[in-house]
Amino acid sequence: MNRKKCGIRTEVRFSGMVIFLFLILSSCIDDPPTHPEVSDYQSYLDMVWELYDQKYVAFDVKNVDWDAVHDMYSQMIPGVNSNTELRELITQMVGTLEDKNAFFEDFDPLAYPYHFPTYSPDIEINYVDSVLMQLLEPWEFEWDSTMGVMWGSCVIDSIPYFAIRHFDFFFTFYNFSSEV
Repeated sequence: MNRKKCGIRTEVRFSGMVIFLFLILSSCIDDPPTHPEVSDYQSYLDMVWELYDQKYVAFDVKNVDWDAVHDMYSQMIPGVNSNTELRELITQMVGTLEDKNAFFEDFDPLAYPYHFPTYSPDIEINYVDSVLMQLLEPWEFEWDSTMGVMWGSCVIDSIPYFAIRHFDFFFTFYNFSSEV
């Protein structure tokens, strides 16, 4: 009875090895591969496009054919040769939404710049600098750029006034805490 068990186990092992060998050899039939080349860059572009497609809330007010945008930028992927070029392409793609609140960040502490806006609208200046300076001169107004943004302040009749040339994502009211 022990011999039969040993014989069956040997046959099962041998059959298993034959099947295993057959599977290994059959996996080499498609050598060289005939399937299309997989592009990781395309996968990243598709992922960002899909995230916006599913989560972006302003498509109703934007006049953008998001599917056509995907097709157009997918055709540009073969020309992408680096992560930097991919980031620039994806930034342009999302920039077609013309949303100044859409941006990307690089969380690598050594990366600079680490904040990538996808759209920067032209800033419309609503004052004449020489006139503003003439009006504020009696209160010793001066521009300051120590916080990375051009701004200025003065106090007129105990009321603080602030002038900011342009806002930046990281420039918040906390920057004024020492001024008030």
